[in-house]
Amino acid sequence: YLYMSIIISAIALAAMLMMIPGVREDKEIIERRIHIEEKKQHEPFFSNMKDAIKDRNFMGFMIFFVCYSGCMGLVMASLPFVVRDILQMSKIGELFVLFYIFGVIFTTPAWYKLSFKIGIKRTVMICGTVLGSIMLLFLVIPLGEAGIPIVIIGFIAAGCVDGGVITMNMPLFSSVVDKATINTGSRREGLYKGTWMFFARLSIAIQSAIFWFVQTFFQYDPRGNNTPAQLIGLRIQVGVFPIIIMLIGVACFALLYRITPEEMEANTLTLRELKL
Repeated sequence: YLYMSIIISAIALAAMLMMIPGVREDKEIIERRIHIEEKKQHEPFFSNMKDAIKDRNFMGFMIFFVCYSGCMGLVMASLPFVVRDILQMSKIGELFVLFYIFGVIFTTPAWYKLSFKIGIKRTVMICGTVLGSIMLLFLVIPLGEAGIPIVIIGFIAAGCVDGGVITMNMPLFSSVVDKATINTGSRREGLYKGTWMFFARLSIAIQSAIFWFVQTFFQYDPRGNNTPAQLIGLRIQVGVFPIIIMLIGVACFALLYRITPEEMEANTLTLRELKL
């Protein structure tokens, strides 16, 4: 465990060092933001939420990311139990999540470049589907130290594809806001962002419902000392439910979000002409 902790700590340090430069807005973006803030009109949130809900593109985006948050939140919340009951390790095993962070950081630039070739919608659909499928590995992880290599490979792979989802987050949201701005004549990203955050809390309810289901029907005891039959519930919790949630999100996104790359470029040019 000592060598493992040293390796994981080194990966974490390298990841933090790579994040030091950060991301900075250029002068043009800053000026556009100031111009938008000056023209922004404050509107009642709840009375205008229905306008955002009627936007099919926004609903596709929002449902996907609510499902994505529910999937990843469920996996991360289940990790301590997987480490203790399946890998039979101490809490240091929870540092396996750093392999996931490592995968995200080093693949994000590649997904960003690839999105220009295949489009952000296809990028998100591919990454979301693969991300959910990777969780099926938890169904076959052997008990004890024999399962450690599978967990490491799974977290690295999950981080690699999750880099695509994370990278496409703001471009997708921006495309939805741009489309809505052209349709309404005013930028309403505050309303859309607020609606998104309001419904994002559903992911917490999803996690709680799944935990209750597993503990009720499989008699899984989160305090430990579970039988192999009870551990099946934990494996289903972290291996089956995440892919179900993600596939629901991907399907809704594919059906509702209809902004093409060509339309996205045209919207950008139109907004520049309108100075919005």
